[in-house]
Amino acid sequence: MGGNTVSALVGVACAHLLPDPALAAPLAGALAIGTMFALRCLHPPGGAVALTAVLGGQAVHDAGFAFAFMPVALNSALIVGAALVYNNATGRRYPHLPHAADRNVHATGDALPAERLGITEEDRKRRCCAMAKCWT
Repeated sequence: MGGNTVSALVGVACAHLLPDPALAAPLAGALAIGTMFALRCLHPPGGAVALTAVLGGQAVHDAGFAFAFMPVALNSALIVGAALVYNNATGRRYPHLPHAADRNVHATGDALPAERLGITEEDRKRRCCAMAKCWT
């Protein structure tokens, strides 16, 4: 929701400040991505929302900053609401919570990924033996 709404606001601002769509469109896309990144709500389709605010035609331009709230924010909220209803009705939790790093989520016999990082003492000994050609 945040990514789409912020991108729409940026796109409308660029359309108002720069009358040439050839300049406003790429600037809106770039600023929307930068703003979403800074606000930690990066949503790649938000770049298209910013372009729509610039290139969307007279109806979008007439709506001005209201375009960011109706239809963009409203439709985004409806989509998130539908996802909540559907996922919770089907038994799948939404939003998804990250897995704990100290839990074997696949129930395999392998060591956890965090435990497999780096060079072990055994790796060092094998490398030293290989270099000395002593393969013991």
